[in-house]
Amino acid sequence: FGEALPRRFFDEAEIDCLFADLLICIGTSLEVYPFAGIVDAPRHDTPRLLINYDLVGSFGARPQDCALLGDIQLSIDALCKKLDWSDQLQELQLETEMGLNDIE
Repeated sequence: FGEALPRRFFDEAEIDCLFADLLICIGTSLEVYPFAGIVDAPRHDTPRLLINYDLVGSFGARPQDCALLGDIQLSIDALCKKLDWSDQLQELQLETEMGLNDIE
């Protein structure tokens, strides 16, 4: 907040969005730019998934949009269970709690 982003952010975000197969947006109001603008950058036919308490931004305006609304933690847990990723999620949570994923 309040810090300028490097030019590289804008260059790479544009390229990433152009070639993205899926955009996943989790836990946001989509009110802080430039990040809020990223959700509209992918091609119109690129599927977008919003996992959030409320429907925000332009989600729901495109034919490939999908939203999991409500409690974010419950939505993530349910999605991981469907994808058979529950064990991996639990491992990541434990590593994070123990500080093993700290980036220096």
